[in-house]
Amino acid sequence: MAPRRFEAPGVYRLQHAGALVVSAEAKILIDPVSQIHPTWDIRPECFPGIDAVLISHSHKDHFCLPTLLTFPRDTLFIVPRVARASMLCADMAGLLQAAGFTRVVEPAWWEDV
Repeated sequence: MAPRRFEAPGVYRLQHAGALVVSAEAKILIDPVSQIHPTWDIRPECFPGIDAVLISHSHKDHFCLPTLLTFPRDTLFIVPRVARASMLCADMAGLLQAAGFTRVVEPAWWEDV
């Protein structure tokens, strides 16, 4: 699939919970998932110029490590800080760093990025 052009400022709904926020300053991809449904095409080459990927929470339809592994390892990821991993909430920052991602930010509640 050829890359789509998302140049105009706005919020673009992509699939399920996925969205792309475009402003004059940045393009932020939210909850990209392409491994669950075959028509959800959320590969990095479909979204050139992405400044960051934001993950809202660790459910597999929002945090899909196989999808995220298709992104360059220097992609900026913003994920919620997880004080203690559990069956209900994975340590997303730890998993991304273990996979070789070098720019992972995990803000606390109300912290700016």
